[in-house]
Amino acid sequence: MNEYVPVRRAGEPPEPCTSLPPEPLSLLTEFAERMRPVLSPGWATPGTWKPAVWIQETDLTFVFEVDLPGARCADVVVELRERDLCVSGEVPEQGCARRCGRFCYRSTLPLSADPRTIQANLDHGVLTIAVDKIAGD
Repeated sequence: MNEYVPVRRAGEPPEPCTSLPPEPLSLLTEFAERMRPVLSPGWATPGTWKPAVWIQETDLTFVFEVDLPGARCADVVVELRERDLCVSGEVPEQGCARRCGRFCYRSTLPLSADPRTIQANLDHGVLTIAVDKIAGD
């Protein structure tokens, strides 16, 4: 069973207001929010589990294989925010010893990856995400 998984791209952030200088506390709050994924253990959101991921680099692409046994296409969300890749969702309980519940995996794409070429595919519980390298790198 081979299913296409759509990829959501986050929009550009709104332009900051330049008429007034930013308040120091708002700068600190913004910095803390941007660093939260990096500083949280395993980049996972609290209350979730982090799936096993195998990352491979070829001459032309970066490939992420995410182990999600029991997951269906409707259970998985692949999102790209600038260079940050986020795979999340929820695997329904199936009455067996497999992991179930909410999951989250985050990674930052290498600078040589072209985020416009991201493709995701779910096949027999393995989510494969491929990102081409920028031509000439």
